[in-house]
Parts: sequence; C-alpha cells; structure tokens
Amino acid sequence: MGKAQKRYQTEAGSVTVFDKVIKYLNQKYKVRYNEVALEFEIRTENEDWDELNINSLFIELIQFGINITLNKLEILLKSHWIEKYNPIENYFKNLPKWNGENHIQKLANYITTTDNASFQNHFEKWLTRAVLCSLKKGYVNKQCFVLFNTKQNSGKTSFLRFLIPTELEKYYTEDIGIDKDGLISLCKSLIINIDELSVMSKIDVNTLKSFISKNTINARLPYDRKSSLMHRTASFCGSTNRSDFLTDETGSVRWQIFEVLEIDFNYSKEININQVWAQAYFNAFERKNYNPELTAEDILENEKRNEKYKQISLEQEIIITHFEKSENKNEFLTATDIMLAMNNALGVRLNIIKIGKALTVLNYERIKHSKRQVYGYVIKRKIEESKNE
Repeated sequence: MGKAQKRYQTEAGSVTVFDKVIKYLNQKYKVRYNEVALEFEIRTENEDWDELNINSLFIELIQFGINITLNKLEILLKSHWIEKYNPIENYFKNLPKWNGENHIQKLANYITTTDNASFQNHFEKWLTRAVLCSLKKGYVNKQCFVLFNTKQNSGKTSFLRFLIPTELEKYYTEDIGIDKDGLISLCKSLIINIDELSVMSKIDVNTLKSFISKNTINARLPYDRKSSLMHRTASFCGSTNRSDFLTDETGSVRWQIFEVLEIDFNYSKEININQVWAQAYFNAFERKNYNPELTAEDILENEKRNEKYKQISLEQEIIITHFEKSENKNEFLTATDIMLAMNNALGVRLNIIKIGKALTVLNYERIKHSKRQVYGYVIKRKIEESKNE
C-alpha cells in the first residue's frame, strides 16, 4: 500500500459507493492517470491503454446497479486510489544503458551544415537539455533548435520527426497554436516541432519566443472546474526556408539556427534513436563536468550566426542608408532629431521608439549630452546626403 493510501485509509470496514466502484474497477479494468497526456486511461487485461470516457464509465456503473453520481466518480478518479503514470519518465527509466558510442555525433554527421562543428556541439547540448526539461521540474530548455534551407522538401522536417522514439510518438507535436491550447501543449509533449517558421507572422514569432521561456503553465484543462499549475516538459525545434524570419530587435538567443546544405537519409536505417536518447540521458544525469547550457561565448557566436536570419526594419534600413557613426561628439542627434529629419526628407512617419530600438540593434551607443542634458547618439548624416540637401 502506498503512502497516500495509508494516509487516507479508514480502519472501519465500509461499503460506500466508492468501495463498490473501486471493487468493480479492480475486477474488470486497469485505470491510471497519464501525467503527460493529462488524461485518464483505461484497459482490460488483454487490451492496450485507451483514453477513458468518463461518461461511458458512468453509464456502465449505473447499469450495473452502482448508483454513483458523476461528481463522485470524478472525485474518485482524481483521488489517491488511481495510479499516476508518466510515460516520458517510464521511457527513460527503461532505456538500455548508453553503450559508450557517440550516437549523437553519428546522427549529426548525416547532416552537412555551414558549420558542422557548432552544429554537432549544439545538437548534443539541445538533446541533453530536452531530457532535463522533460524530467526535471523547474528546468527549461530555453532554445529552439532550427534547421534552415531554402529548398522545400529538403528533409528538415523528416529529420526532426525522427528524433521522437516510437514509444513517445503521442508526445510529439507540430505547429501549435499561439493560444491556450498551445500553452497546454508545452506540458503534454517531449518535442514541439514548428514545422514552418517562415509562415508565422511577427506577432506569432514573438509570442512563440515567450512560450520557449515558460517554466509552468496555469490553465484550466477541458472539463476541469478550476485552473491547474502544470510543469513544462516540451523542447522546441523547427525548420524554415526563409532567411529573414527573426523579427525581434531585442536579441535572438532563443533561436539556434543552422543552415543545412545536405541530408543523408540513411540515418533512418542506420541510427538507433533509443541509443541517441540514452546518451543524452547520460549527459544530463551522469556525465561529469558536462554543461549543456550556452556559455557566454556560445551566446555571442549564436547572435553572430543569427544575424543573417533577421529582418531589417524600416527604421534600421533608413539609418543604414542615411546615417553613419561619428567620432566627433559634437555630431550628436537624439532619436527625435533623426525622426524629424527623416520625416521631412523622406515624407514618411517614423516611430521614435522603433528608431531607438533600431539604433540599439545597429550598435549605436546611447549617451547623455553634457550640455543639453538629453540622451542621444554620436551619429551624422552621410556625406552624400549632406551634399544633396
């Protein structure tokens, strides 16, 4: 008898409606709560597990002569009497021990990128973080691993789908919505694959970025009466054939993007994905002095690598075209000065906040003018511009 059953056990012999239902279920079914799928499952002795239809079970009990209310049946199902089951924990617990061969590197070698060494290093780190995110409450895999190639049907999605083991196929999700159901998917999946980032709007990409950072989700599940606090298990990956899908001016540390040149499809026949995950599990919990997180150097390299995937905003384009850095501190302009100058010169209405963000992205240092006591930038109009005025 488990701790919970000991804690809630009564000494008195009882024949309540709960006892009758428990006896009936024990004689005919196995019932459990799937902590990842967030649903109850049921089976008979010789069947596979299936999602429990609580209404059908309620009718069956009434037909058998057990007059329980639907509310009391729900109370029973959510009690300590029903076994809890975590399929992701179960998968890793029962994996064969890693055999010492570098299966992650072998799998990575089937993909040729513009930077194979970095790709292999960060692919291994991402897989290790995925294990930690799925098993360790409070841990978050904060990066989305993205494959880029301009060609359609180049095999990017197939490769990412291959990562999910057969036993966990139910916990692989593609193209989640940017809504409550999408948030709940963070707690119901091992891998979320954003199959085509290029078709997402700027708002969706930035909302997805916030999803990638989340640790817990507080939401009301279907048919529940109140919200539940759920722990995230999912790690994000994705693919795109568009080279300018990054739209956030504040940085792109959440995205790890690698340009794919070629994929050798023999990986699907020659790689044991269970040994890939066994190695990632070993890295996560047994490998000494292994750090799956991005180091400060990794972050700088990642930002540099991601530059080619960023959209250039209108404000950035105007500043690049019409202005340049100056070494003369007397050539000082505020964001407002720049906005008014461009409004007059180009006849466009610019946003002062977006100009400030654009200047930051373009590495203009914001300083305080010693005499005017306002903040601005050491920047000047380009010579060609000045001559044309």
